[in-house]
Amino acid sequence: MRVQNCELLEQVISEEGANLKGGVVLTKLKSLELIGLPRLGSFCLGNCNFEFTSLEDVIVMACPYMMTFSGGEVSTPKLHKVKLSGDDEDEGCWECGLNPTIQLLFTKKECW
Repeated sequence: MRVQNCELLEQVISEEGANLKGGVVLTKLKSLELIGLPRLGSFCLGNCNFEFTSLEDVIVMACPYMMTFSGGEVSTPKLHKVKLSGDDEDEGCWECGLNPTIQLLFTKKECW
């Protein structure tokens, strides 16, 4: 899934949509690209838990206000890095989970 060049987008899943008991399980999503989203603060600000059982690739580029992925817990058993470009040589970054990685990248500001 690619979300790209949406200047007004602040979150992909709204807080209203995040009030799902038991969380959200996405079994077929293998790739997520968030590119050129200058107002994006998170994928979802709500306390919704996400389980991405097949997610292997995440690219986050030009999202200067993205401080966290989700306000809830995020399970990504097949994901081992967040890339900052689509370049094959990009080694990516990983800090023991998707939320901690996004938070680290925001703090460093080196990728935005």
